[in-house]
Amino acid sequence: MVYADDKGDGEVHVWQIMPPYTGLSFGDEDLTVDLTQRGVKSRKGVVVCSDPLVVTGMSGAEWREIPAGTLLVIRQGAIRVEVSPPPADVATSVRDTAVESAS
Repeated sequence: MVYADDKGDGEVHVWQIMPPYTGLSFGDEDLTVDLTQRGVKSRKGVVVCSDPLVVTGMSGAEWREIPAGTLLVIRQGAIRVEVSPPPADVATSVRDTAVESAS
């Protein structure tokens, strides 16, 4: 599970890895992860991080920022469920109804 803070405190980025690929690595100036160093195994996966990383070996790799208040359920290398927060006007009307009910 991955949750992007609904207050916007920090960012969450995801990248979905899909085969085929022959060489694949990602990282930044401090660390590089080579997924094919011990041989190519065309498997899918999801990488989650706070800042997009540099990807080599896969053209068209795109990081996607997860909107604040969104919950992702990841299983077996794929995003299975993505739950977004309700629009602000819906959330406000739900809150207003709850306040009226309590009065």
